[in-house]
Amino acid sequence: MIKVVCFDLDGTLLPMDQGRFVKGYIEALAAKVASVTPAQPFINALLEATAAMVMQPEAGRKNEERFWRQFYRRLPLPENVLKPLIDEFYRQDFDRLQKETCTAAAAAQAVKAVKEAGRTAVLATNPLFPRLAVEKRVAWAGIAIEEFSHITTYESEYYCKPDVRYYQDVLNRQGVLPEECLMVGNDVEEDLVAGTIGVQTVLVTDCLINAKGLPEKADHKVELQQLPALLQDLLR
Repeated sequence: MIKVVCFDLDGTLLPMDQGRFVKGYIEALAAKVASVTPAQPFINALLEATAAMVMQPEAGRKNEERFWRQFYRRLPLPENVLKPLIDEFYRQDFDRLQKETCTAAAAAQAVKAVKEAGRTAVLATNPLFPRLAVEKRVAWAGIAIEEFSHITTYESEYYCKPDVRYYQDVLNRQGVLPEECLMVGNDVEEDLVAGTIGVQTVLVTDCLINAKGLPEKADHKVELQQLPALLQDLLR
């Protein structure tokens, strides 16, 4: 029996053109810190530190710590100069990026279907962002953050997608076996990799991402509007 349903966020519960969203995000963040660093060195450090966070996990170090260690190696600014601007960006400016996304009623209905079936919903978004940025995007999707028993953020996790250890940590935290979990996402590489450890998978095709042209090996493939009905059927 499926006990836990994990949902990806960007492009799954929150429809978007991810390339366009990321471009707007980087440009807006660089503009925010322009008073303390030129844009291009900042952008280079941001992208390289993010890549290192994804590809170079370190035992016992959460994503947040690893990101900033890598960032300051590339752009050695005083933390008390840069960090307040970054925090202010997420509090005051990040919501301007909502225009690059859209709200779909089926997203909230899908999460509701999980809760009505008496199962646990987890927000399994790739933990590259701080919690505040995740909470804001969940709100853009028209979903209450309280619907999720856990959300993965860069403060809480040790690994990133597509590392299967990210999913193993989610399973361990929820106390379930792989076959008792369902992963719902739109990225063939990052989300369907959960299937390699025995997690059941649903591929949401509206904002499909398959950068490497991988086989779409999902247990189920649906459009977002079909997802609530699928979940109701699977969770009976």
